[in-house]
Amino acid sequence: MSPEQGIGIDKWLADWVTLATRYKGNATVMGADIHNEPHTATVTWDKWAGWAEQVGNAIHAVNLDVLIVVEGVEVFNRGRLKRGVGILGRP
Repeated sequence: MSPEQGIGIDKWLADWVTLATRYKGNATVMGADIHNEPHTATVTWDKWAGWAEQVGNAIHAVNLDVLIVVEGVEVFNRGRLKRGVGILGRP
């Protein structure tokens, strides 16, 4: 779950910090996909990217060795599905 699903940013951050702490030093865990396919019509890329940046920073505060995976939001535009919209130009 993530903030757009109603759990709130603080709970989402705390959950990821708990996971990062639990798996710190575990060589079998190399990364974290912070939310698989965030499909939502109500959250823009800018909002999602801001949340992703916050959670990535929180995870790296605990464990710098974790690869953070951030998937783009999808947008339905003129009858076509566009995945990863807005991803360019954002760190």
